[in-house]
Amino acid sequence: MDDAGQIPTVPARLRWLFETTATRAPGDGSAAEPTWRAHTVVEVGRVLGGELGIEATAATSLLSRLQAGRADAPDAALAVIARFFGIDVGYFGSDPVVVGAAQDQVLDRALRDAEVDLVAMCRTFVLSPERRGARLRFVLDIARTTRAPTQRPGGVGPTNIGKVSSPGVRACHHRGRADLGRGSSVAGRAGTAGGKMRTRSSLTTREIRELCVHLLCDLDIVPPLDPRLLCQRLSEHRGRRIKLLAEEIFTTSSVGHLICKPRHDVIVYQRTAPLAQQAHVIYHELIHLVRGHLDGSESLTCGALDTAADPAQPGLYSDWQEWEAETGATVLSELSRQPADPRLLARDTPAPEGGLAAAFGLIREGWRG
Repeated sequence: MDDAGQIPTVPARLRWLFETTATRAPGDGSAAEPTWRAHTVVEVGRVLGGELGIEATAATSLLSRLQAGRADAPDAALAVIARFFGIDVGYFGSDPVVVGAAQDQVLDRALRDAEVDLVAMCRTFVLSPERRGARLRFVLDIARTTRAPTQRPGGVGPTNIGKVSSPGVRACHHRGRADLGRGSSVAGRAGTAGGKMRTRSSLTTREIRELCVHLLCDLDIVPPLDPRLLCQRLSEHRGRRIKLLAEEIFTTSSVGHLICKPRHDVIVYQRTAPLAQQAHVIYHELIHLVRGHLDGSESLTCGALDTAADPAQPGLYSDWQEWEAETGATVLSELSRQPADPRLLARDTPAPEGGLAAAFGLIREGWRG
């Protein structure tokens, strides 16, 4: 399915099913996640032939001709195909609502099978159902080809999985997330109270700036700031890998994707975007994780610009989580322009030496918040 509209014909819908669905490929059991392969016309034809009482070769030929649009689709054949792919036969009908619901069902199941817990598409306008479907197909392809990284020795292991949501915004997909940013002083700086993330109201711009500075200090990062180093340090702190992936997103360079899986998170950004824009998108997604925006809710599709907002004030977002993420990304982008400070003292310098060094103008904190 492309971004232009619904799948128009039965042959196109049939091809979409083959392109979107997949089955687990046999492996040696050593992979951290399953590998996938597309269903073949032969295996579907074998089932089709058995159900229709015809030779498998004849059924496979019929299926190939149906895909190519060179044969009419018998109702009995469409019913068998629908059962094979686990969808309502109405998917091949003329009701756009039924067709759209069947497509959503296929995408939802495919994303769950690929162990995707949540997809957040950030810094974009509200997507139509067709465009949202195309975006999720893109995410699905990434999820099926992205391996979970090996757990670092001594890591605290993956977090538990819980429900996730964003009030009033329809989810692209979810199956639950929890405790993405909990733990030690970083989470403590991130608006927590009693061990739980504060997710009822937004921080102020000043609080977000303080959060960013404290985050860098807590993770022992000194100028100049690099987004990859920040991801590495935050991954180590959380005991949960953050994987960066540069892809051709086929949209504006400002759009990012956050894909949450049981054992790691993936941040996808535009491969051809300027480096500063790539870093900004990465920072945006990291703020979502640090602030626990995905905690304790049922769904999240962030990034929808508020179409009712004043057009003279671009950048107004329809939910406070997205505003926080964008504000935090702006602050981190500003901090990333700070050069290395030659007066900076190593943080592990013992107190007596540190006190003496301070008398000569050396400093421990390199960030000017």
